[in-house]
Amino acid sequence: MGIYLNSISSYSLYKSEYTRPYFVDKSSLLKELIPLAEQGNAHICITRPRRFGKTVMANMIGAFFSKGVESSDVFDRLQISADKDYRKHLNQHNVIYIDFSKMPGNCKSYMEYITRIEERLKRDLLKVYSEIEIYPEEFIFLIRN
Repeated sequence: MGIYLNSISSYSLYKSEYTRPYFVDKSSLLKELIPLAEQGNAHICITRPRRFGKTVMANMIGAFFSKGVESSDVFDRLQISADKDYRKHLNQHNVIYIDFSKMPGNCKSYMEYITRIEERLKRDLLKVYSEIEIYPEEFIFLIRN
């Protein structure tokens, strides 16, 4: 579990939404994403107007797919649990989750912020993939299977 790779934060944030009195189960959206995961699509873009739940949706996706934390305590009670591929994909994928909506107070510029993300992401990847080769001048990772 890392800062960006398979972080527990998506699960924690989604679980806090899940426990609110007016929580609306939108987990059926995950049914649309499972075929993409099976096809090997590595990137998902979530677009909606302001204030329409993009962050909650992104946290739900991260909490569902990420290997970072076992999240059946939440998803077993939601609509997605009825899907035939539910268990096949629950917490079975590596997820990189980065929220660019707010810059931490201890970063003086966005360049400093991006550099910090790069360094922490490298550290996360090296923990999981010790055999990885990093080319820092190009920020390229070569993972050998």
